[in-house]
Order: sequence, then structure tokens, then C-alpha cells
Amino acid sequence: MGCRLSSSGAKWALTVQLAACSHDQKLLRKTARAIVSTKNAAVYASALQSDFSLHYNPTFRKYLWSEISKMSTFEKTALFSTNSTNILPASRILLHSVKTIDELQQIRGLLTNWGPLLTLHFEYLERYLLWVSSVSQGVLHQFFAADLSNF
Repeated sequence: MGCRLSSSGAKWALTVQLAACSHDQKLLRKTARAIVSTKNAAVYASALQSDFSLHYNPTFRKYLWSEISKMSTFEKTALFSTNSTNILPASRILLHSVKTIDELQQIRGLLTNWGPLLTLHFEYLERYLLWVSSVSQGVLHQFFAADLSNF
């Protein structure tokens, strides 16, 4: 699987689809490596937000963020626009692709300085994800556990 999307065509899409729902560690690492090697934020976002991600695969996402962590500090700073006065849309999309508080913590470890703008986004996401993991899950559990025979 090459770095260029056009060179692998349907094979690329199939591999990404498989990685989104597979438990094969080798396939997951290989796909994450190939995605990051494109050096394209749109490809990263697509892998994190595509229809394939409806079948949430935390291991695939962990490998993808791990591969991003191997980028140089300069590349990560540019990717997340941390040294800019405006957050680029791609940077915001990547950050808001996070699904769990653990994933957010993994991303937070990518850089030591996120700048004031992205720090606000981290704080918002942290509050939101904590709410999702505690409040909403409890409410949903109560709803589905309730006796709905009279409903």
C-alpha cells in the first residue's frame, strides 16, 4: 500500500474499511502507517470520521494517533495550527473527531503546547466527553432498564 491514494485505488478503500472493524494488529498498524504517510489532514479526518468509523474501533484509532505522534514537532504544530492566531478547519475537525476521554488524553500528549485557542477546545471536549461517559450513559441505562410495558 503506497503513500499515494491514486496508486492504490480500491485497495486503499478496502484496507481502510477493514481496519475500521478489524482486530488484526498487523493490518491496523499498517493502515494507520499508510494513512499518516500521506501527510494529508483530510485523509486523517476521513479515516476518523468516515462511515467506516460507525463501527468504532478504538485500537485502530489508537494506532492512528500513535503514528501521528511519530511526526516531527514542526509537522504536528502545523497539523493542529497551534502557533497560529486562527485554528484551521482541518485542525478543528481532527480534534473534534475524538470519541472518548482516553483518546483525548492520547491526543493531548502529542504536543506540550497547544496554544490558547486549542486549549479551549480541549477543555470543551473534556467536559463533553465526561458528560457523555457519565450522565448520558446513566440516563440511557435507566431508560432501557425501565419497565416500558405501559408505554
